Amino acid sequence: MSVCAPGGSTRFAVTGSDDGTVRVWDLTTREQVGEPLTGHDDEVGAVATGVVDGRPVAVTGSDDGTVRVWDLSTYRQTGPALTFPAPVKAVAVTPHNTHLTVAFGHDIATLSPH
Repeated sequence: MSVCAPGGSTRFAVTGSDDGTVRVWDLTTREQVGEPLTGHDDEVGAVATGVVDGRPVAVTGSDDGTVRVWDLSTYRQTGPALTFPAPVKAVAVTPHNTHLTVAFGHDIATLSPH
Protein backbone atom coordinates (compact mmCIF):
# COMPACT_ATOMS: atom_id res chain seq x y z
CA MET A 1 0.00 0.00 0.00
CA SER A 2 1.30 3.50 -0.68
CA VAL A 3 0.31 6.98 0.38
CA CYS A 4 1.70 10.36 -0.69
CA ALA A 5 3.05 12.54 2.09
CA PRO A 6 4.21 16.14 2.32
CA GLY A 7 7.93 16.66 2.70
CA GLY A 8 8.68 20.30 2.10
CA SER A 9 8.71 20.86 -1.64
CA THR A 10 9.31 17.15 -2.27
CA ARG A 11 6.47 14.64 -2.48
CA PHE A 12 6.97 11.17 -1.02
CA ALA A 13 5.29 7.81 -1.26
CA VAL A 14 5.42 5.49 1.73
CA THR A 15 4.95 1.76 1.22
CA GLY A 16 4.62 -1.20 3.53
CA SER A 17 5.82 -4.66 2.60
CA ASP A 18 5.14 -8.29 3.44
CA ASP A 19 8.71 -8.53 4.76
CA GLY A 20 7.87 -6.09 7.59
CA THR A 21 9.74 -3.12 6.17
CA VAL A 22 8.52 0.37 5.34
CA ARG A 23 10.06 2.26 2.43
CA VAL A 24 10.00 5.94 1.55
CA TRP A 25 10.16 6.93 -2.11
CA ASP A 26 10.90 10.34 -3.64
CA LEU A 27 8.20 10.81 -6.27
CA THR A 28 10.30 13.27 -8.26
CA THR A 29 13.32 10.99 -8.71
CA ARG A 30 11.36 7.72 -8.31
CA GLU A 31 14.10 6.45 -6.02
CA GLN A 32 14.01 5.04 -2.52
CA VAL A 33 15.06 7.50 0.18
CA GLY A 34 17.53 5.97 2.63
CA GLU A 35 17.36 2.47 4.02
CA PRO A 36 14.09 0.63 4.68
CA LEU A 37 12.48 1.50 8.01
CA THR A 38 12.46 -1.56 10.25
CA GLY A 39 10.72 -2.53 13.45
CA HIS A 40 7.65 -4.52 12.45
CA ASP A 41 7.88 -8.31 12.74
CA ASP A 42 5.25 -9.16 10.11
CA GLU A 43 3.56 -7.80 6.99
CA VAL A 44 2.92 -4.04 6.91
CA GLY A 45 -0.41 -3.61 5.17
CA ALA A 46 -1.61 -0.30 6.59
CA VAL A 47 0.00 3.08 5.88
CA ALA A 48 -1.18 6.64 6.45
CA THR A 49 0.55 10.00 6.54
CA GLY A 50 0.04 13.23 8.42
CA VAL A 51 1.78 16.13 10.08
CA VAL A 52 2.64 16.19 13.79
CA ASP A 53 4.16 19.32 15.32
CA GLY A 54 4.89 20.62 11.82
CA ARG A 55 6.77 17.49 10.75
CA PRO A 56 5.55 14.97 8.17
CA VAL A 57 5.01 11.49 9.61
CA ALA A 58 4.05 8.07 8.34
CA VAL A 59 1.91 5.80 10.48
CA THR A 60 2.21 2.08 9.75
CA GLY A 61 0.23 -0.90 10.97
CA SER A 62 1.26 -4.52 10.81
CA ASP A 63 -0.05 -8.04 11.16
CA ASP A 64 2.27 -8.19 14.21
CA GLY A 65 -0.36 -6.09 16.05
CA THR A 66 1.71 -2.92 16.24
CA VAL A 67 1.36 0.63 14.97
CA ARG A 68 4.49 2.70 14.53
CA VAL A 69 4.93 6.40 13.79
CA TRP A 70 7.89 7.45 11.63
CA ASP A 71 9.26 11.00 11.35
CA LEU A 72 9.75 11.55 7.61
CA SER A 73 12.25 14.34 8.32
CA THR A 74 14.66 11.97 10.09
CA TYR A 75 13.40 8.55 8.87
CA ARG A 76 13.26 7.33 12.48
CA GLN A 77 10.51 5.94 14.63
CA THR A 78 9.03 8.41 17.09
CA GLY A 79 8.11 6.97 20.46
CA PRO A 80 7.33 3.36 21.29
CA ALA A 81 5.16 1.13 19.14
CA LEU A 82 1.46 1.03 19.97
CA THR A 83 0.40 -2.57 20.60
CA PHE A 84 -3.00 -4.06 19.75
CA PRO A 85 -4.37 -7.54 20.51
CA ALA A 86 -4.90 -8.43 16.84
CA PRO A 87 -3.35 -7.73 13.41
CA VAL A 88 -3.68 -4.09 12.36
CA LYS A 89 -5.53 -3.86 9.05
CA ALA A 90 -5.98 -0.09 8.60
CA VAL A 91 -4.70 3.21 9.98
CA ALA A 92 -5.95 6.72 9.25
CA VAL A 93 -4.96 10.20 10.39
CA THR A 94 -7.76 12.77 10.62
CA PRO A 95 -7.60 15.71 8.19
CA HIS A 96 -6.48 18.11 10.93
CA ASN A 97 -4.00 15.55 12.34
CA THR A 98 -5.78 15.49 15.69
CA HIS A 99 -6.55 11.77 15.92
CA LEU A 100 -5.31 8.40 14.75
CA THR A 101 -7.82 5.67 13.90
CA VAL A 102 -6.69 2.04 13.98
CA ALA A 103 -8.66 -0.99 12.75
CA PHE A 104 -7.47 -4.24 14.31
CA GLY A 105 -9.17 -7.62 14.36
CA HIS A 106 -12.91 -6.78 14.52
CA ASP A 107 -12.42 -3.53 16.45
CA ILE A 108 -11.65 0.11 15.78
CA ALA A 109 -9.87 2.54 18.11
CA THR A 110 -9.51 6.30 17.81
CA LEU A 111 -6.53 7.75 19.63
CA SER A 112 -5.59 11.32 20.48
CA PRO A 113 -1.92 12.33 20.65
CA HIS A 114 -2.52 14.52 23.72
